[in-house]
Parts: sequence; C-alpha cells; structure tokens
Amino acid sequence: MDNRWLWPFELKEKIGQGGMGVVYRARYVKNDREVAVKILPAEIAADKKIATRFERELEVLKKLKHPNIVYCFGGKCEGDQHFYAMELVEGGSLERLLKKRGRLPWEQVIEYTLQLCSALYFAHEHGFIHRDVKPGNLLLTNTGKLKLSDFGLARARSDVGLTEHGKTMGTFHYMSPEQIRGKPPLTGSADLYAMGCVMYEMMAGRPPFRGHSPAEILQKHLEKPAPPVSTNAMDCPAALEQIILDLLEKRVEDRPPSAIDVARRLKQVTQTTSLDATTRDITIRNTQAAQAVQEAMGTSERSFSGPGATRPSWSTMLAVVAVMLMAFLFWSGYSSNTPQSAGKGGALWVEALKSSNSDVRIAAAKALGEIGPSAEGSVEALTLALSEDSNREVRRAAAKSLGLIGAPAASAVRELDKVYQTDSEPQVRQEAEAASNAIRNSKKDDKSLGAWPFYLAGILVALAGIGAVVFSRIARTMRN
Repeated sequence: MDNRWLWPFELKEKIGQGGMGVVYRARYVKNDREVAVKILPAEIAADKKIATRFERELEVLKKLKHPNIVYCFGGKCEGDQHFYAMELVEGGSLERLLKKRGRLPWEQVIEYTLQLCSALYFAHEHGFIHRDVKPGNLLLTNTGKLKLSDFGLARARSDVGLTEHGKTMGTFHYMSPEQIRGKPPLTGSADLYAMGCVMYEMMAGRPPFRGHSPAEILQKHLEKPAPPVSTNAMDCPAALEQIILDLLEKRVEDRPPSAIDVARRLKQVTQTTSLDATTRDITIRNTQAAQAVQEAMGTSERSFSGPGATRPSWSTMLAVVAVMLMAFLFWSGYSSNTPQSAGKGGALWVEALKSSNSDVRIAAAKALGEIGPSAEGSVEALTLALSEDSNREVRRAAAKSLGLIGAPAASAVRELDKVYQTDSEPQVRQEAEAASNAIRNSKKDDKSLGAWPFYLAGILVALAGIGAVVFSRIARTMRN
C-alpha cells in the first residue's frame, strides 16, 4: 500500500486486521519511533456499538500500564477519526507460535502463564475483566515476553449494562460457561477459565473442546469435563495438569479464586518438578558410581564367592572407601547446588504486595522470602511493606522474608532496626530483630566455601587408596 498520513503518524504496511479495526506499522514523526496504530474505519465506526467498544478499549489501555499488557501511547476518538497508537510487538502472537510448533514444553507453558497471571491479576485489581483471552490476543516480543492485547471486549466490573442478558461476547473455544449463558455479573473468573483453555492448548496442541460447529463446542463447555491433558501430552507434570483442570471447572466457585493463587501453584510445580528431576539424576549418577567402584576393585561379584575365593586386600578396600567417599561428596554437592527455577514469577509477587487484599499481600511477602534475592526489586518491596503496611501480619511476613534473604537484604537493616524500636506490635518487633540479626550474621556463599575442606579430604583419601592399590600390585608382581 502507499504510505498514508494520520498525523502525527506515517502509516506503513498493514500488519493485522479484525472486527475491531485495522493495525498498521507506523512511524511517529516527532522522534521516528516505530509503533503500531490501530484504526477503526469510518464505515465501521458508524456502528455506535462498535465505536463504543473501540473507545472503551482505548480508555482501558490508557489506565493499565503493566509490563505484560500492550502499552498504549494515546489516541483520538472524534468525528470520523477513531485510532490509537500502541507499542509495536514484533515477535508475533502465541496463536502463530502454536500453529508453527503444535505444542510447547511444559516449562515454557508455565513461563508464559506466569506472565499472563501477572497481567490478569493487575487488570482485575484495577477493576477490569478482559473477556477475550485467547492465543491470538497474546503477543510475544523477540525476547520471549508475553503481552496481553485487544481489550475491545473488556469492561469494568461496574459496567453491568454493557452486556445484555442472554448475549455472549468472546471466542467460543475459550469462553467460560457463565459467558456462554450471558448471565451477568461477570467476574475475573471468566478470564481464568479462558487462561485454562489457553494453557490446555499450549500443553496439548489443541483446545480442550472441539466440535463440528460452534454450538457443539459451546455445549461441551457447558456440560462436558475437559479430557485429561496427559492424553495428548505425556510429559505434563501431574500438578500442572491439575491446575489446568481446576481452571476449567464449570462452576466459578470451584475454580482458583484469583490469578495470584494460580501463579503460586505454578511456582510450586516448577520447584517440585525440578527437585524430582535432580533426585532422578542423582540416583542415576550414584548407580554409575557403584559401577565405578566395582571396576576399581578389579573384580566381579563372582570372585568373592565359591570355592577358593580370597578376601580383598586392605589396599583394595581402602580404594573402595576412597571412591565411595568422593562419589558421596561430589553428588551431595551437586544436589545442594543444583539451581532451582525459584525466580520465576518474582515480578508478580512484587506487584502483589500492592494489592488491596491483605491476604494477597501476606502471601506475596512470604513467597518473596522463599524465592530469595533472585526476584528483582524484592528487597525494596519488602522493606516498603515493612515500613508502611497497616496490616500487622504483612509487616511480620515482610520482616521474616528479609531475614530469609540474608546478606543481599543488607540495605533493609536500618529499617528493620527502626521497626524493632518503634512498631506498636510486639510480634512485629520480634520478627524485625530476628531478621536484622540474621542478615548481619549471614555470610555470602558460606555453605559452598565450607564444603571445600571435605572435598579436599576426599581427594587426599582417594589418592592414598589408588597409591595403595598400585603399590600392592607392583609388590605382587615382583614376588611372582
């Protein structure tokens, strides 16, 4: 197409089109920045309902500034001009990725879902329900960040009249039963149901419900339980499958209560599965170590039984002990230092500390302590909660988590000491004192440094054992 102007934007090629407008790659003439401009053509804007939705989308995006929500720079809805500019996300959509790859590894499913949880939690906390969560509305940057887009169907929880009774809005593969029935008021649980459908598709390579017609699919959403994810994805961890099935429950009250709860469970899946994998790896390695011991002995199990068998010499036994000691030290160090994916979702918990719900803030403070310093901004967020939160339990949890973080939380010591002296709650003061002492006493990498003397001892014993074996065999050769 020929370049067009929509001041102050120079429109370039068309990069998307849907029922709610056309999206162009564009240049902002004042600083040459490339952006995406969404335009509602005049002939479509003549439909007042569509124009109202477009205007609502602009207003919602202007209010929702979050790393996992497409950023809106502003726009105009006057006369026959309806457009707005947003950040240009060039990695394509999740829908395109699924068409290309079929299904995704479970670790990637969790990573994307944690980001989606963060976006939905933020939107719900600010009173907005998306109502059209689907792979086509989840954009991916070239660095793998997920961004929720297309708030054309979004509405505030207070805007009950925007959906008439009996009318449905959304895409039928991802619609919740309550959306299908069109019975307001709708809650954020509808978005969680849709997220469960998206998770199912990422994991299994297909939506949870398929049929020959929209009516058949919608009927399955209303009545049929979702097929097990593991039927199409045998590598799906059982805990992850249970989360997906919980999100796809027909009744709102049977689903997880919020995106923050889903994120917490996803983090546990990552940690537990990583631990299981480490345990399996250690078991395999210990089996290999046992075989190495047998080879070091220079004999098989048969040589110690039957007529004429001789007992192993002291030098051989010393070698066996040395090899076993080295194996134990190596694999115990391996298991204690295997990195876990504890930092995933850290940004979500930092954001959750700002929630208006005190239970959510308590959970967030505790989670940041479990994650440790790998969550960017966790120390600052916990320190702020410690000094300013009006809820006693939030302050207690924040203090305890700072103590768990240890040396990296050194910047919080002054505030902890202040809270210890001035807080009105004895339990908070006690927790602050304990955390301050824990941070002062902690030593960075103390655990890994303390293990080195044992490793050195193991090496020396091993060398002694090997030397004894060599000396014994040389002596035996000379006697013969």
